[in-house]
Amino acid sequence: MFSQQRGKALLSEYHRKKLLHHFHCLDADNSGYIGKEDAEIFAERFAKIRNAELGSDIHKDLLFKWLQIWENFWSKADVDGDGKVSPEEFCQGVEKVVSNPDYSLSQSSEVQ
Repeated sequence: MFSQQRGKALLSEYHRKKLLHHFHCLDADNSGYIGKEDAEIFAERFAKIRNAELGSDIHKDLLFKWLQIWENFWSKADVDGDGKVSPEEFCQGVEKVVSNPDYSLSQSSEVQ
């Protein structure tokens, strides 16, 4: 999955393409970035699947959970702090986590 270059693990082209496909699946609003808005869209979609009204307890619970995913995972890859994750930031973030067995979410602000 990784090759070594100057002490840094790099994703293979195959795995990078797979990650970019995953990135585009998470980009619910097709903006080219993953942001908080995408988490909100996923909450709405899942509420509709469950036949729940927007604003209902089910929707609020789903929204809370999707926003937690944004805050605790996706946003950690936002290296430039613009509130959204680019495809490159996404790949770098995954690479950092996968290549470092000692990585923890508390280190996530160091993703670069």
